[in-house]
Amino acid sequence: MQHFSILFIDPPKAALSQIYLSQKLKDDFWFWNRVNGLTGFICVWRGCFYANVGQIIQSFCGLSGSFKRLIMIDHSPYFYVLAAIVAVGFITWVISLILEDVSIVDSAWPLMFLFGAVVLTINANDYNLRAQIILLMVVLWSVRLSLHLTWRNWGEPEDRRYRVIRKNYSPNFAFKSFFIIFLFQSVLAWIISMPLWPAITNIVSFSLLDALAILLWLAGFFFESVADWQLSRFKSDPANQGKVMTHGLWYYSRHPNYFGECLIWWGFYLFAASSGGWWSIPGPLLITWLLLKFSGVVMLEETIVKRRPAYREYIANTNAFVPGLPRHRVRTVGTE
Repeated sequence: MQHFSILFIDPPKAALSQIYLSQKLKDDFWFWNRVNGLTGFICVWRGCFYANVGQIIQSFCGLSGSFKRLIMIDHSPYFYVLAAIVAVGFITWVISLILEDVSIVDSAWPLMFLFGAVVLTINANDYNLRAQIILLMVVLWSVRLSLHLTWRNWGEPEDRRYRVIRKNYSPNFAFKSFFIIFLFQSVLAWIISMPLWPAITNIVSFSLLDALAILLWLAGFFFESVADWQLSRFKSDPANQGKVMTHGLWYYSRHPNYFGECLIWWGFYLFAASSGGWWSIPGPLLITWLLLKFSGVVMLEETIVKRRPAYREYIANTNAFVPGLPRHRVRTVGTE
């Protein structure tokens, strides 16, 4: 005998089931509405995103074109500059072997840029008044600085900086000096001279940026040359032996000559930027870093404080680089 089981659903449970199903359908409807809305929002956002990306790409097309033009530039003149600078470094190294003094690299340093600028001028497609002015500025800066450094070191023993290097890299320092001093400085000069490449070889008309470059260069040349002259006069007086120079431009900056050197190279960079050579910015950035953090302010003041303790008062009162009014009245201080 078969048994049949009959399922009876009482009315209260059936009503609850209907309520549950109805609520679930409502929840599902709400959920899919939200999903559809979110999908629509995502589509709209995606469209806006791609549109903005398209605008960004379009706006950078000019920059991309500039990079493309940079790649397409004939780089051979810049490597001719490297060859000329290294040749100057090599000749100077040979002379240093004869003199047994590597300090002469200081006098050769500005001439590296001069020979580099001459090589660029020879390899330029044209040579207009603007290029002549830039070359003249290089000549004035390099010849003045080279003569100043030669006169300053004439008859003096090897600079203490190089004596330390000679001691640290002995024996066979004569051979090693070519790489660690002369070749090293040649490569630095080559990188720093980068703005001269587009500034001289790209023939363009004068612009407002060129006028600003001239003003910046003139300000830098003034600070560097006047500061060097003031310090030379101060040191030439035996009464100032052991004292710290705090007059003239040195009243406003502890290194006004370095500040001037920095302005000069940023001036050359403005010439380069004016002729499309904005990418040559590693040059002025490198010379600025060298003057502030490597061979300029840091290295000099690390030794001068040991030799002249009174220099600490000068440091406390006077800006290191950019000229400004002293924090307190500065006097010419002597050794403690």
